[in-house]
Amino acid sequence: MALPNPPDGDDPTLPPSPGKPMLQRNDSLERDDDGADDPGTAPEGQLTPEEEREKIKALHDFDIQAGAMYYLVDAAWWLMWSDYVGFEDGSEARGSRPNEIDNSSLLAPGSTAKLRPYINEGRDHVFVLHDEWELLRSWYGGGPALPRRGITQGSTAVVELYGLTLKVYRSSDLSAAPVEMNISKAATVRELKEMACKEFGVVGAEVKIWDYFQKKPYALLDTPSKQLEQCQIMENNDMLVEEKDAEGKFNLKKNEGVGVGGSSTYSSGGNQNVVTSTAPPSQKGVVGLQNLGNTCFMNSTLQCLSNTPPLREFFASGDYEAEINNDNPLGHEGKLAGSFGSLMKMMWPQGDEAISAVAPRGFKYQMGTSNPMFAGFQQHDSSELMNFLLDGLHEDLNRIQDKPYVESTESDGRPDDVVAKEAMDNYKLRNDSQIHDLFRGQFKSTLVCPSCGNVSITFDPYTMISLPLRTAQEEMQQSYSVKMVYYDAADSKWVKNNLTVSIPKGAEAGQLRAALSTATSIPVERIVIGQILRSYIYKFFDDSASLDFVKTGTSTIIAYDVEYPKAFEYDEQPRSAYSRRAAAEPPKVDKAAMVLYFRKEESVTSTYITSSYNRTMKALYGDPLLFCHPKETSPNELYNAIADLLGKDKVNPEMFQIRVADAFGKPTDNHVVDRADMKPVTHGLKPK
Repeated sequence: MALPNPPDGDDPTLPPSPGKPMLQRNDSLERDDDGADDPGTAPEGQLTPEEEREKIKALHDFDIQAGAMYYLVDAAWWLMWSDYVGFEDGSEARGSRPNEIDNSSLLAPGSTAKLRPYINEGRDHVFVLHDEWELLRSWYGGGPALPRRGITQGSTAVVELYGLTLKVYRSSDLSAAPVEMNISKAATVRELKEMACKEFGVVGAEVKIWDYFQKKPYALLDTPSKQLEQCQIMENNDMLVEEKDAEGKFNLKKNEGVGVGGSSTYSSGGNQNVVTSTAPPSQKGVVGLQNLGNTCFMNSTLQCLSNTPPLREFFASGDYEAEINNDNPLGHEGKLAGSFGSLMKMMWPQGDEAISAVAPRGFKYQMGTSNPMFAGFQQHDSSELMNFLLDGLHEDLNRIQDKPYVESTESDGRPDDVVAKEAMDNYKLRNDSQIHDLFRGQFKSTLVCPSCGNVSITFDPYTMISLPLRTAQEEMQQSYSVKMVYYDAADSKWVKNNLTVSIPKGAEAGQLRAALSTATSIPVERIVIGQILRSYIYKFFDDSASLDFVKTGTSTIIAYDVEYPKAFEYDEQPRSAYSRRAAAEPPKVDKAAMVLYFRKEESVTSTYITSSYNRTMKALYGDPLLFCHPKETSPNELYNAIADLLGKDKVNPEMFQIRVADAFGKPTDNHVVDRADMKPVTHGLKPK
């Protein structure tokens, strides 16, 4: 059904001001006349659906290749377009022409280039070639364009979704907001320069590219073939395009100021950590570490080690330098120890230097060099990094130059303390460092042969133990965020509550329903659960439905208090895309399940090549409402029931229109249901 557009800010569920809701029923209000649009026709200058389909099909059969560029298209939009042109199965065109391309749901909040986390191909987006994107955008407009490069990952070519997001300033207009650019981590300085020149409309020979870290000219990127990652360019790094002045000269110099508002550096193999605040700390060592882009796991590890006094003093004093082993093949030529030591010196200065915040850029770069797993900007486990760091520091500081062969130590019936000491002494013949002096223990392992009964006891060294923080029962629980919607009869209004409930992992939807009943005191037999995406409920769960593949990152689990939940779980004809579980037969109840959608309508002007034409843009908004209504009814009674549902004091039947909708929430014809019609609906309303 459809209501006129609401004022800005109205929430259709609390209840709405006059807007355009839409009632989803599987063609329940029967009509003899057919006013559906013919998808095979198109305005002058616009391609027919079949022509669009053939042009895209000719391009769409491709494999991902390293170095090629691919564009992301929102999966929901692609699905509507595919339905409109009959793309997937080559059938006749059907459905309505989609609105302009809208990729905004793929972006991180507040960003124009960075993708939100955890998006998946198929579920959230599809890949298209450059030529496909240009065709689709010329036909429909919209965007934004989201190009991404194919890269090699192991032996497979994949599309690099999360490259580097950079904020690029222009020296001739530093007061302007930076331009957000997304570029591959494997891109070179030359590629970044070309992208920036294209964005700002400048010539490459007339500009230089600077690492503009902390809004200061930190480093000049003057080696075109060097990769950005090798230049220590981080996620959300500020960059500067320096242009020549009026005299045709470049004037910027690297910032080397030290003091209030300035920066100071400690070098480790040419890699530098940077002081970002020279405000006096609340006490010595209380120094913050700047997040360089998903580096909170690294920063938490560094803070733990920084506040381990014996380790900190060993590095901050410089005592470690005398024990660096540059020749250990298992080490990192002393560079990892040097990088960590430089950072500890900065966080715990020996003099009166005031430092309260540091960007550990040099340490981050060295960690990535020592272990490529930490080279990017993905999240990692803090204990995983700490384990590698302690082992790497140990090997860089190992006092043993030549490691002898040592046999394992067996107990042979001897006392544990004797066997443990012998095992440790043998271990120290190959591994002896200040790190192991501080972080070393032994596990006792006992093995009993089931055949002969022989007992073997060994003592194995360790530097770290992982301890669980959650109980075994908690580890077996899965939490779900659910939006609960119900009608408060006392206050005559709709209420929405965001709840978090936990059920056993692998549990079915019936257990989630029971948990919601416990949390809300709503009887379990009145709760229906669905999954909503962009104001459209595309799935209802019966009690036996699995929740294993429920993705709450992009869609929302929504639950309602209704009279007959089983009526909503029933589907007359299950669909192949996002299919619902079909009931064997409709529930035997005297009321029909009604889904009330709210729809906006506005006129927009579209341009195709040299032609312009007006079209109506329609989109669902807000959360739909669910209710049950007697099957034996008339259109007039249905209008009055919806007016009561939305609030008698705010809405009357003269303020909105009802249109019959299909299973996708789209009107099945262009005819408005007559609000004055008091004749009973032919054969009554269908179950849903």
